[in-house]
Amino acid sequence: MATLFLATQAHALSFSDVTLGGNNADSYEVSNNAKNFDDIKGMSLIGEVQNNAGGTTVTNTIDGMTFTFTLTAYDEAKKELASGTWLLAWSGNTEALLADFVLVISEQGSDVEYRFGDVTLGVGPDGYIDNSFLVALANGSGASKFNYMELYVGNIRGVEPPGIPVPEPAAMLLFGAGLLGLVGLYRRKS
Repeated sequence: MATLFLATQAHALSFSDVTLGGNNADSYEVSNNAKNFDDIKGMSLIGEVQNNAGGTTVTNTIDGMTFTFTLTAYDEAKKELASGTWLLAWSGNTEALLADFVLVISEQGSDVEYRFGDVTLGVGPDGYIDNSFLVALANGSGASKFNYMELYVGNIRGVEPPGIPVPEPAAMLLFGAGLLGLVGLYRRKS
């Protein structure tokens, strides 16, 4: 709780600090060490991007899919990146899939993870461009610089087809009563 308080002093953290595909994060968590985040356990690291150059790209193949993670904004004058955009691209899937992603933004002594669940991965090659991020951790002054960003993926799975609706008991009871009424009318006329 103290870490969350410290992290919110520079800027109130929110779900909208990081977006993926135009959507805010489902949730976020603050820690003094990214390795403490339970959500990244069992997930695969797509890659880590350091705060040292613009347009930095990392690529990794996971479960037969190739993922690319790219920073697309960098302040050359300040030699730092406090906010900007990032790209997630993939290829190798022949059908639409769902996956969970976690983006970790790290500053010395303070890390924030942003979770995105049930992200749709269209048939690749495809991607989400112009995803935004705003770094606002406890140790910076104003808009703080980050040390690195890590992107994780996990729980890659097929999109389940919609199930067949099951009639409710009350509807079945009403249907049965109607049938009995029809049988009664038929017998009365006979």
